[in-house]
Amino acid sequence: RNVIDSYNKSQDLFNEPELIAVSIILFYGVVTLLVGYVTFARKLNINIRAGILLFSLYALGASGMLLTSFSGDGRVLLFAFVIFSGIFFDLRHSLAAFLITLLTLLFIGYVQVSGLMVVPPEWQVNSTNLGAWFSGGLVLIVLSVAGIYSIAYLLRSFEISLKETKDALEREQRLGWVLRTVSEINQIIIRAT
Repeated sequence: RNVIDSYNKSQDLFNEPELIAVSIILFYGVVTLLVGYVTFARKLNINIRAGILLFSLYALGASGMLLTSFSGDGRVLLFAFVIFSGIFFDLRHSLAAFLITLLTLLFIGYVQVSGLMVVPPEWQVNSTNLGAWFSGGLVLIVLSVAGIYSIAYLLRSFEISLKETKDALEREQRLGWVLRTVSEINQIIIRAT
């Protein structure tokens, strides 16, 4: 209802505001169903589930940036896309997600600053302000890079901790084997005497 009301109020900017509103509602509905599906489809490979979730975050973030520039949740969802790429996969994937986000930000900024796409002033006053795109983009870049490196550091620390735990478990298993062998030798000695 809010989407339809917003587009009806901005009829002078769009040729067919109802069609655009219905398209946006369908898009968000499909993405919501997709996220719901991967949440409960446990038979799917975890990498596929994570990939679909990341795609959904990207799609929502990019569309949010297109529709409302910096006033909506688009940049937060793009930031989540970068961060979750690092969590679900590795540093290489999160850097790729960062590059995709950066290119998306540049493209959307270009189409809005150049006037190829119009965000109504009621929705975003700074959509055509190059300085707002530069400062907002800079904040997104700095936060993304900080997030990528902190996640990579944490995951590396977790990997080292897992390796140390695995090594300790292997040592414990070897010691258990040695103790069983000594116990069996003792039993053989007792029987022999």
